[in-house]
Amino acid sequence: ERFLTFVAEQTVLAIERKKSEQELRRALEREQELGRMKSSFTSLVSHEFRTPLTVILTNIQLMEKFGSNYSEKDKEIRYSRIYSSFKRVNDLLEDVLQAGKLQEGKFALRKEEIPLSDFIRTNVDLVNEEERISVTADVDEKPVIHTDRKLLAHIITNLLSNALKYSPKESPVELKVLSSQNELSFQVKDKGIGIPKEDLDKVFEIFHRAGNAD
Repeated sequence: ERFLTFVAEQTVLAIERKKSEQELRRALEREQELGRMKSSFTSLVSHEFRTPLTVILTNIQLMEKFGSNYSEKDKEIRYSRIYSSFKRVNDLLEDVLQAGKLQEGKFALRKEEIPLSDFIRTNVDLVNEEERISVTADVDEKPVIHTDRKLLAHIITNLLSNALKYSPKESPVELKVLSSQNELSFQVKDKGIGIPKEDLDKVFEIFHRAGNAD
């Protein structure tokens, strides 16, 4: 009887040790994955900020050196590049702030009534500098939606900006707005590079960049 008790105790201890080892291994794997995500995030955000900042600096330097020789059209092009790049930096900062709030659970919805047609037109105009975006809306004539204006604007402009960014320069981008009963959906269609199959399960990971993106 003592022998059986001893064997049972040793078996329980062995199982507990095995369980502890597995938990430690999983914790280590999670820590390593967080480390990889942090490294990837830092690299990506640094690159994303560096590009528009370089454009801003380059165009300011060119204006300082050769501004007096530029035509009004050339100056307009330089100023446009500076403005667009500044807007890109501002959008990136907003992305980071939104992501941080969501991760920390500090994001609170602030719902309000929004005229849908005006809302769509305003946000499309923000990113439609090349006039490549076409909009079709299968909704009531003057619908009003009840949602968080800032968050929805952030979502729509991000989808449209990425559609423009990752598709050929002259190709169109389509935005379809559909409503049914109490649901509203936005569909963005482009002729871009698409998302590789191996990256599809990472679509909702923060700041993940697909393997085919430059």
